[in-house]
Amino acid sequence: TSSTWYLGGFGRGVRHSTDGGKNWNLCNDGLTDLNVASFVTIPAPGDSSQILFAGTYGGGVFRSDDDGMHWVLSSSGLDDLHVYALIAHGDTLYAAHSGGRVSRSSDTGTTWAPLGTGLPYTDVISLAQISSGEDRYVYAGTIDRGVWRYSKAGGSWEPVNEGLRDLRINSIAVKGNVLFVATDHRIYRSCNLGVSWQLADWGARPSVNSIFAASFSSGEPTTRLFLLTTNHYYFSDLYTDSPDPYSAVCRTDDLGQTWTTTPFRPRVGGPPSRFEYFALHYNDCFLLFNEAWGERGHLRCLLSTDRGTSWGDPSGLVGFRYGGLNGAILRGVPSEQRF
Repeated sequence: TSSTWYLGGFGRGVRHSTDGGKNWNLCNDGLTDLNVASFVTIPAPGDSSQILFAGTYGGGVFRSDDDGMHWVLSSSGLDDLHVYALIAHGDTLYAAHSGGRVSRSSDTGTTWAPLGTGLPYTDVISLAQISSGEDRYVYAGTIDRGVWRYSKAGGSWEPVNEGLRDLRINSIAVKGNVLFVATDHRIYRSCNLGVSWQLADWGARPSVNSIFAASFSSGEPTTRLFLLTTNHYYFSDLYTDSPDPYSAVCRTDDLGQTWTTTPFRPRVGGPPSRFEYFALHYNDCFLLFNEAWGERGHLRCLLSTDRGTSWGDPSGLVGFRYGGLNGAILRGVPSEQRF
């Protein structure tokens, strides 16, 4: 249901919430690797239920047919068991790995096979797909080699980096045939299936060091895109009126023509803190991150269900170390985006 959420983390496996993120419980039965990096769902054959998949850092892909209550290994044929991203198109699954690998499954995760040839030896950390006419394109965002595109018609990978100055692709967001990529420094847009890229006009954006997540809202307007940003050089500015806040949410309603920026200040008046992990939820801009503070660097998770206006401490996430680069979090509805 829409109030069911899943969250993956380092060493803690999967937690799920049935009340929109207020309370969380473990659901790791059968999950032999507790370092969860990504989720995706596909329709179950023959009924209206969903099959849930979790990608892990070293254990491959796991499958659940009962909303995460029980898990079974679903990795036959995977060349690499470090799964950084999962996406789906219909009942076809795609998995991103280290070592320049992307895998595909066309039988609900029972077996996997390499997707195409030509990817360089690097970590693939984000995925997206677009259908255009009779062809289908899969996009792989890499840690240091930019964006690569696979064409169903061509059967191989090719670099599509014209106009990109930053080649670490942290996140890919798609609306129709328009692509956005978030890098360590800027946001780029392509309106021609990735053939070329242009800087998206930021307007009054903060000076940021990394864009951790980019995703479109499912609400109105449908063109609303959110970015989650951070500046590694300004740890203390979170609690000041500096024009360069440590982290912020940027929003555009017009596909990147204009932007508004909201700095993070979840604990106004508190000591300077360092935020280590971030998640930006694709549907409701649900924000979650682990906060390290004090001499021992304790971890704290904060929850906002109103796009950062107010924050709370969800029950059941004390000490939880978040697992995804830009989102091992999933709402319990079908999704074709990377989490």
